[in-house]
Amino acid sequence: MTKQRPEVFFSILILIVGMILVLITPAGANFDEETYMARIWEMALGHVIPNSYLDGPERLPSGFYTLSYRRHINLPAMDIETINQQLNVKIDDYDLMTYQTRAKYFPTLFMVQAAVMRFFGPHLRYPILILYYLLRFSYLLIYCLLIFLTIKALPFGKWVFGTLAVFPMCLIQAAAVSADSLIIGISFLFIARVVRLASTEKEAFTKKELIILCLLILALGTLKPNAIFLLPLLIIIPFRFLKNNKVWIPILIATLTSVSLPLIWTQFTPELIENPGIEPAKQLAILFTNPQIFFKSLWVMLANSLPIYLHQVVGVAGYGYWNMPGIIYWLMPAALFLALFSEPVRVTLTTRQRIIAGLVAFFNLFMVFLIFYVIITPVGVSRI
Repeated sequence: MTKQRPEVFFSILILIVGMILVLITPAGANFDEETYMARIWEMALGHVIPNSYLDGPERLPSGFYTLSYRRHINLPAMDIETINQQLNVKIDDYDLMTYQTRAKYFPTLFMVQAAVMRFFGPHLRYPILILYYLLRFSYLLIYCLLIFLTIKALPFGKWVFGTLAVFPMCLIQAAAVSADSLIIGISFLFIARVVRLASTEKEAFTKKELIILCLLILALGTLKPNAIFLLPLLIIIPFRFLKNNKVWIPILIATLTSVSLPLIWTQFTPELIENPGIEPAKQLAILFTNPQIFFKSLWVMLANSLPIYLHQVVGVAGYGYWNMPGIIYWLMPAALFLALFSEPVRVTLTTRQRIIAGLVAFFNLFMVFLIFYVIITPVGVSRI
């Protein structure tokens, strides 16, 4: 009987579909590509703190902005004439614009891309369209590697995780100039490693397992702030691991550091653009003094927008420029259902571990809405 290799199957699928998306999607048509390109350009010039360089006048080559599909939505999405015209647009040191990036995430999410930008941009002066393709491809490769490692590490659920990893929304983000490929991939890999440790019959960590786990814990702190809410999943790891050789000490240190990183980083990245009505401190105070206001806002949002969110979970093109075939929204849930009930390996987690994992999943979903309420919902608005 031929051995199944889901990690190979899904990696090849990600590369094939991802490369098609890299090439057919117009520059700047994916979510936030413009602002990510600006952040990567800034880092390529040696400025790690967001807007530490861009805060000055005329620092970003105008070609990044004028090439973006968001500025020319009525143009053909992709044809030879448009591509030929865009290949003539290069970095021009005498054609600069003032721009502030909204991409304020931890710099490790952009380091590889900053190196690519530095070499092929200011050094070799490649066309900006080619820079888009190179950066997209770099993120796609990283996502592919992380998903390969995720599926390979999982003791069970390989086909389920693989199916989730090739949902259109994941592939669209993985093939974009976007930090989401690392955010999704590292989160998946963390879950996979924890599940692997939770289901093993061994009595102690190996040094390699401990190092990998601590690095992944630290990595969560460098992603979007809500990623740290995956850390409670560590509870499903059997206690026998923690009491041997005091391995709980480095895990605790890594966890505390991971939680601290987003708080520390926000001190280096203050908001430069004021958003009227957005007052996180006041929203947080309301949350503690009148929590019913938050739950009412949550209910209003879910009652009115739940179908839209479920639609977006499967996948939507950047900014809704194009609609995917309607059948996709039936095929992907069906594929996930089939993967769930056709797994060849039995789940070996205990009932307690399954309950905790389910609660952590619900907690993470809840915290996403809570963060949206505090950070981006204007005071007094009745929905998130």
